[in-house]
Amino acid sequence: MYFPHQNKKLNQLFSIKPYQGAVPATARFLFFGLDANYAPAVGDKPYFPEVVSYLEDGVRYWKERGYHHPFRNPDYRGDGALYHRRFAEIGFTVLMPRADGTLRGERSKR
Repeated sequence: MYFPHQNKKLNQLFSIKPYQGAVPATARFLFFGLDANYAPAVGDKPYFPEVVSYLEDGVRYWKERGYHHPFRNPDYRGDGALYHRRFAEIGFTVLMPRADGTLRGERSKR
């Protein structure tokens, strides 16, 4: 059974963008999961600003940091770290976009 998260900021962000990462209509890959599953007290954690940044613009977050989710931050040790480490092993996140719009592993458009 699912209930709205108690954190107002998370609710606000998900009401604006009810997805994580790239805009689904323009994404190269779509990954469907059950829910975002953030801990009840996530808003009190020191990594919460990273979660907010990620939810505001997941692609920008990924390009700036080099990993797809805040729970991939090398300093993060909480729930979700193993899940996101294994998700990264799928290989989607190694296709980091270059400045020219191509993905690593593809030929540059130059």
